[in-house]
Amino acid sequence: MTHQSRPVSFFSGPGLRLSGTLYTPDPATAPPDGFPGVVLCLGYRPVVGMFAPKYAQGFAEMGYAVLVFEYRGFGASEGPRWRHVAQEQLEDVHSAVTFLAGCAEIDAGRIAVWGDASFGGAHAVMAAAEDGRIRCVAATTPFADGELLLRSTRAPGSGPSSPPASTATAPPAR
Repeated sequence: MTHQSRPVSFFSGPGLRLSGTLYTPDPATAPPDGFPGVVLCLGYRPVVGMFAPKYAQGFAEMGYAVLVFEYRGFGASEGPRWRHVAQEQLEDVHSAVTFLAGCAEIDAGRIAVWGDASFGGAHAVMAAAEDGRIRCVAATTPFADGELLLRSTRAPGSGPSSPPASTATAPPAR
């Protein structure tokens, strides 16, 4: 099956334009109600890069329309640069779902989110828990506790919001 792609943009947060690409199967193969849609939630490296387009193309060849986008402040999207703020990125995922559901070639009753690793997996799970429009969720290697993850990657007392070394806890040594 062939597919096509086109650049898109939509708004999130305080009027920030987010950049993305919509991959769709061949329009001649469209079901009467439209294609099922997938929002691809990127992980810690939230710039589209080399993997997201390959995943999106694969999904499109299987009959799904896929929206790949960059969170606010990353890639071509507007916003303060290079900040990982989970609540803002979740808001961006919800805005992506709204955009995708509003596309004429999409069946708004068949929207899924797929999280690609770490933050992406966690965002997909959280977005699906919060948004009833999301009918399916898949997550590749998500984490379940962001605070524990961040604390395990930093020495006690090394960050501005870290507790003093005397009260910090670290995961057991392996």
